[in-house]
Amino acid sequence: MNQKTQNEISMILEITQAMVSHLLTGRRRPSWAMAKKLSDNFGHSPAWWMEADVAKIRRVLRTDGSKRNGGQDDKQRRAA
Repeated sequence: MNQKTQNEISMILEITQAMVSHLLTGRRRPSWAMAKKLSDNFGHSPAWWMEADVAKIRRVLRTDGSKRNGGQDDKQRRAA
């Protein structure tokens, strides 16, 4: 499965990792502009993104829940 980190998603959408976290936990709902970015990058209509529940958003983004930058920090720590 091609899971993305929150950092990777934030880079794709050009938003902060914190905003990605808020979307994935349901603390924030996407604005129309954000829904349009999500639609352009991950499919579905902007209206779908605005109405989808958190479980559906997570499933489409296929996030692993990680805030790490692709695991690079862990690999560097282990190598040290």
